Amino acid sequence: MHIRTASAAEMLALWGENPDHPSPTARFNCENIESGSATLFVWDRSGVLVGELYLFRSLSDPDFADGKKRAYFCALRIRKNLRGQGLGTALMEHVIAQAAREGFTELTIGVEYSEEANIRLYRRLGFTEPVKDCVFDPCAMDENMEPEAHTGFQLLLKRL
Repeated sequence: MHIRTASAAEMLALWGENPDHPSPTARFNCENIESGSATLFVWDRSGVLVGELYLFRSLSDPDFADGKKRAYFCALRIRKNLRGQGLGTALMEHVIAQAAREGFTELTIGVEYSEEANIRLYRRLGFTEPVKDCVFDPCAMDENMEPEAHTGFQLLLKRL
């Protein structure tokens, strides 16, 4: 297994999206990947993608990513049968190093209040400073391509 970047087309396949009619969120991610505003990093297991993490460099809400010093981590996912093996930690460490190489000095990540395992992981990796409580997700789009309302999550900050 190895970590690599993936294309917008690979993201659509990973999500099971129709390339001709992707969901608003998938379309948003594709546009950002294709423009270079975001990069999709994946765990590749002999051609099968078993984990993903997005690095957004700029978003509509600069508290998440401002395009200069702050970038946002979005959608850390590891296949359920492979969790607990350090893949999420390794993927995050890889992307943290990439963000640092690009000159970012702050990273943010959103986490739902009920995701205790993710909160522990993120804190262990240095995402310890609360930025704000959020009710809109700037990476999840509604049918009008506006940030979708969310039940609530916390935005955490890591300084590099």
